Amino acid sequence: MSKTVKHYDMLIEENNDPVYDSEEMKEYMKKWDGQSFSKHNGIRFD
Repeated sequence: MSKTVKHYDMLIEENNDPVYDSEEMKEYMKKWDGQSFSKHNGIRFD
């Protein structure tokens, strides 16, 4: 497991799941950790 995946898993465990972010926040965060970043790190948002 990559450090990135572990980081996101730990955030979710702390009830900081980006799935529940507002649409505005999701759009903003796409600039930082969008699909290409996620794909590269093996992160899936199913």
